[in-house]
Amino acid sequence: MLTYNINSIPIDQVMEELAGQFNTQISTNCGECTINIPSELGQGYIKGVVFDKGIGFINYCCEFREEVQINFLRNKIHPLKFLYVLEGELSHYFEETENVQVLEQFQYCLLSGKSTIAHSIRFHKDSPLAFNSLEINRKSFFESMSCSIQKMKPSVRELLMDLESKNAFYHKGYYYLEMADLFQQLQDVTVDKGFRKIFLEAVVHKMLLTQLEDFTSEVNGDTEKEILKKHEVRSLEEAHDIIHNEIGELPNIKEIAYRVGLNSNKLQFGFRRMHGKSINAYVKEKRLEISKKLLLETSYTISQVSDKIGIASKSYFSKLFRQKYGLSPYEFRKKYQKDTV
Repeated sequence: MLTYNINSIPIDQVMEELAGQFNTQISTNCGECTINIPSELGQGYIKGVVFDKGIGFINYCCEFREEVQINFLRNKIHPLKFLYVLEGELSHYFEETENVQVLEQFQYCLLSGKSTIAHSIRFHKDSPLAFNSLEINRKSFFESMSCSIQKMKPSVRELLMDLESKNAFYHKGYYYLEMADLFQQLQDVTVDKGFRKIFLEAVVHKMLLTQLEDFTSEVNGDTEKEILKKHEVRSLEEAHDIIHNEIGELPNIKEIAYRVGLNSNKLQFGFRRMHGKSINAYVKEKRLEISKKLLLETSYTISQVSDKIGIASKSYFSKLFRQKYGLSPYEFRKKYQKDTV
């Protein structure tokens, strides 16, 4: 097994240490660091970025040729970490117990180790693993957010106010679908390069807010929240693909639910958890997004665009478009198409 020991805590320094131990280069862009895994070790990448208020984020997407373990060493004030597995299986443990914890796809954990205990993560040989680590330096976070923290519920307040990392903490569960959607936004950044870090910071802040709210609900036994199981998450992803691929002749909700193996209520619930809106609202939004692209990039008539996105009435399409964008489809094409040709 290949072992790498990390002595740093700030994410930018962690990235520098990893690059040095991997014997490779690190690239930086406006504070966002990227390490490409050397071919002799495996494939993939590790990306990290530091934001204000002591918040940092690392995205691991790796496959190693040998078993690899990364040790975050003791005698440091460890950050509060949220680990989210996107693909594969993550094994990790605290040095004191060596009781290996395993996170599967769609699972997360919230952890805080004592400053005297090392925390280790393990990559299994020839096994693709993708996970995110949202990390909070609690001293810096408290300095910026002390007033808000003191008004939080005890379960969260006590965790965030353990500024010296004196107490070990571990909580494991399945992450909600809003988080999966936010992870996808981080992968599909489409904003101008100059705005990339602003966008990343906004999404990571939204992730932190969502997770703290969900964690509070979980520990307080909020029965209004419901966890979606792994097979249900996959079914919702299938439903998402059906909507995108068949937007022009979209089945009704009952048929989509039948095709993906869910009941209609679970399908509706899942979309609200993932996208913050009902399926009907989501479909309307996607249809209008696609219509903009068709208006700018094709020579289809307004009626043809309406048909392509599954809206039979041209007048109804025009009404929805104007409500959303403040212009009719014709006015929108006339104003913007010349700039894209």
